[in-house]
Amino acid sequence: MTTLSFPARLPASARRWDPGALWRSWLAAFTARRRRQADRVILHHLRSDRCDADFRLDAFKQAMKHLSDGKPERAHNVLLSLSDPTVDPIDTAPGKGAVGAWPGR
Repeated sequence: MTTLSFPARLPASARRWDPGALWRSWLAAFTARRRRQADRVILHHLRSDRCDADFRLDAFKQAMKHLSDGKPERAHNVLLSLSDPTVDPIDTAPGKGAVGAWPGR
């Protein structure tokens, strides 16, 4: 059985094989690729003629306007454009998950 020798200048942590670090590195790269792919799909759908404008698209456009205005409070305004401004809780949720923007009702 042969052992691999590493240069002495590498730190001890670099000389050990860590399967956990390898898994975390692969998972981070995989999720980043999936996120970019999902972003491309959403943008393609928004650009297509088949996309009906709804409250999410309107909120997204409003958020982009706030993002590009250059004001110091732009991050706050982006969050507000996508948030529900009501303070009273609703009786029942209309669905299981978040919808990405407040429908305005």
